[in-house]
Amino acid sequence: MCGIIVAFYKTNEVDICVCNRALDRLRLRGPDHSFQELYYDNRLFFGQTVLSITGNPVNVIDSYHKSHDKSYDIVFNGEIYNHEELYCKFLKNNYQSISGTDTETLVNLHQVLLPVNVYDQLKGMFSYVVYDKKRHCLIICRDIVGEKILYHYEDESVFILSSEIGPILELRESIKINRDVLRNYFYTRHLLSPENTSFHGVKLVKPGHVLEYDLNKKSFKILGVNNLADYINPDIITKNKERSASDIISKFESILEVTANDIKPRSTNYISAFSGGIDSSLTSKYLSDEKPPTKLIALRFPQKDRISENLAGFKKFLNCPIYTICVSIEEFASFFDDCYTVACAPLSTHSFVSQAIMSKKVREYSTKVLIGSDGADELFGGYEAYKKLINYSSFPNSNPSPYSGFVPHGVQFEEWEPEKLMQETRDRWHKYSTYYQFEKNPTERIVQTVLYTDTVIQLESVGIRSADFMSMMSSVESRCFFLNNDIMKFALNLPAYFKIDLTSQNDSMDTKPILKNLFIQRFEKELIFPKQGFSGYPNEAGRLMVGDNYPRVREVLGLRDIPKTNGRLSQAIEWKLINTELFLRHFNKHI
Repeated sequence: MCGIIVAFYKTNEVDICVCNRALDRLRLRGPDHSFQELYYDNRLFFGQTVLSITGNPVNVIDSYHKSHDKSYDIVFNGEIYNHEELYCKFLKNNYQSISGTDTETLVNLHQVLLPVNVYDQLKGMFSYVVYDKKRHCLIICRDIVGEKILYHYEDESVFILSSEIGPILELRESIKINRDVLRNYFYTRHLLSPENTSFHGVKLVKPGHVLEYDLNKKSFKILGVNNLADYINPDIITKNKERSASDIISKFESILEVTANDIKPRSTNYISAFSGGIDSSLTSKYLSDEKPPTKLIALRFPQKDRISENLAGFKKFLNCPIYTICVSIEEFASFFDDCYTVACAPLSTHSFVSQAIMSKKVREYSTKVLIGSDGADELFGGYEAYKKLINYSSFPNSNPSPYSGFVPHGVQFEEWEPEKLMQETRDRWHKYSTYYQFEKNPTERIVQTVLYTDTVIQLESVGIRSADFMSMMSSVESRCFFLNNDIMKFALNLPAYFKIDLTSQNDSMDTKPILKNLFIQRFEKELIFPKQGFSGYPNEAGRLMVGDNYPRVREVLGLRDIPKTNGRLSQAIEWKLINTELFLRHFNKHI
């Protein structure tokens, strides 16, 4: 995992001191070494910090990120799991690898394949920028689900690409907070920012996109677009409806075994996140059968956790020890400032803090890789709220999911109404509903569309950013087991009733039935505990820092009315107010 920063000055030479400060903001993402280059008459800054996982780049730091013919240079964040196969297939006969890294393979693939064809060959998580020195253009790519983040910003004098927002703010201190994004937060369950961010002009490179930025023309061109919807195949879904449950489960099990082999680090130890829930238990089990992690880590929040108190029953099924770490309210609160510094936004969900705490513990064990289970709930129907989809007998006009839909909490702002957000949410719902329009049963179409929308919107904005940002605070690479391409393809072509069984008479098996059936085979049915969601002390810790007063939210956003029940704020509204207040305090100079 690494941090990348590219800055193209349109009229002047690079301000090297400022660019170096921006690169230094990414030091925790890559503490092992860094490199920088100046190109295009000293108007293009190309920089990267490196967390070394594959190969041995340290001894060849000046060359492994450049192609053999020197016509391409790359800055790259992520992991290409199949880089060894790609090297053997496309490069071995002509080039000898000097570092054994996926970076070297990736940059040299651009010598033999077109950018869109390079993209099509990759298995992994990635965002990268390649400088084509002959054509004076940047090739910009991000993986199909957006597991690795990449931001861009452009004004009349500079174009910037960065793994985080912080370096962009270092280069452009005048950027102001985007008030509309913050107000939208009060009309969704979590902070959803699939394109715009909490700062004006700072946007995300969309997942699955292959772009070209021409330095001469100062303009973008789309070379290719890859959507998760491309994985949906009506014929496969129809065939899967005809197959037996045991056949489907057997196929899924083989995919999980291959995934465990793909995702495990080849040359370093790793730790698996473990909560005792369905997703992390299966992840840890398949990994431990392939290459056991050095340990499993679980966080425990006393008086709020139920599952973490019952982990002893798992030990006989796993090939590695389980370490449970108790977290106090004060420790939870101590992570807030660093979390805001890295996220440069209100925390999409309070589990950001839990991820940060876990990643710090991982680093204290001298480990660089943490494997988690983000994506399973969205892909396989794990949220309790999905049970309410049984209330719909016909396809709804708006998104019924609380995770990617419009969710007003009754908060009101001066001279601002949420109609634009409401329309955007509805338009997105109708667009995504066309991907499953071949489903004649309205319930199946609703379930499939909800899960697809939550995967594309909620997962990328919340789970993925938590895993990426909060792990990198401690120089730890986070890998998400369920975001393997083969698993996502399988999930998107799975009949709806394998993901949410709305006809089930067993309350413990109606959500994620396919995962739970696998769990029973690998563990015991008695170890399926009621879903509790993410624990932690967001409100308790927040009150220590802001009390019950939110002056910046009132002043900056024009907060007018806060609904209360029996004179009290709901837990959800209180957290949103605390979260936004802390963010605004932290970035006060950008207001």
